[in-house]
Amino acid sequence: MIAETTELSHQVRQIVVTDDRGRYVMPDLPKADYRVWVRGYGLVDSSQVRTAPGKILNLNAVVAPNAAAAAEYYRPSTGTRC
Repeated sequence: MIAETTELSHQVRQIVVTDDRGRYVMPDLPKADYRVWVRGYGLVDSSQVRTAPGKILNLNAVVAPNAAAAAEYYRPSTGTRC
């Protein structure tokens, strides 16, 4: 799950992991409007939803049709940042 905004003096991007039931919490987001979407291994990015802190969202993960499509969105970390 990713939440991102450019409405502040600097870009904010918060990434959190869901639990085994798909639940998540994005703590400590500054007040602003955010674009939120699902990204994960084996998925393609979900549609982005505009929201603000304190709102409850139910987003749907979208399974990639094949491994090549999944790789376009999610590249597992090797421990090295580019």
